[in-house]
Amino acid sequence: HINYCLISLITARWFFRTSLFIGGRWCRSENNSTLRVINPATRQVFHYVQAAGPSDVEKAVAAAKKARDSWSATPAAERANYLNAIADYIEQNKEDLARLEVS
Repeated sequence: HINYCLISLITARWFFRTSLFIGGRWCRSENNSTLRVINPATRQVFHYVQAAGPSDVEKAVAAAKKARDSWSATPAAERANYLNAIADYIEQNKEDLARLEVS
C-alpha cells in the first residue's frame, strides 16, 4: 500500500491537484467546499483547492496511523529507496515547483 501511495503522489503531478490525498487516494472533501489560493504579490486568485472539514481530518488521521504501522515495519533500506525516489522527482521538477512557489 505504501508503494502505491508514493508512486501515486510522485507520478500524478501532485502539486497541480486540487483534491485531498487521504489513505492513498485523491478525493473531494466531505462538504465539497474549496479555498481560494491567492498570489500574495498580485492579490489575484491563483487556484482553488478542496477545504478539509472535520470528518476529512478524522479520515486523514486514521489513514496516517494505519500507514505508520506499515511504514515502520518496512525495512530501512526500502524506506530510503522511496524517499530517494521522491527526492529525485522533486529535483527533476524543481522548475515547476519553484514557479508554483513564487506564483
